[in-house]
Amino acid sequence: MTKISAKHHRVPNPDAANSYATSFWEPVNGCAGINHSGDDPCSPFPTNKIKPELSGFTKLLKENGIPFRRITRDSPDIFVKRIYVLVPPENLEQAKEMAKEYRKMDGIRYFYAL
Repeated sequence: MTKISAKHHRVPNPDAANSYATSFWEPVNGCAGINHSGDDPCSPFPTNKIKPELSGFTKLLKENGIPFRRITRDSPDIFVKRIYVLVPPENLEQAKEMAKEYRKMDGIRYFYAL
């Protein structure tokens, strides 16, 4: 089994004008992510909406034989967590391209490619 590193680096916050954080930490081996704000169906990123999108992408990775790992990190918003999908460095570019294509599919609203 391939060890997938959770090392991270600082990236600029694209919403810095509306946030207290001008940057945040993102995993080096991350190919995709999704925000999560809990189980409350009224929250902006509820579990019942994000789970199928995230599972759909990880299923796609499995079908292509790409090992992955999910990690959860804080976001600039204290009420929102970020779930990142990490892959081994040798599969990173392929997984990023897959994430970009997956993001364009009908019905994908919360998932984003890195």
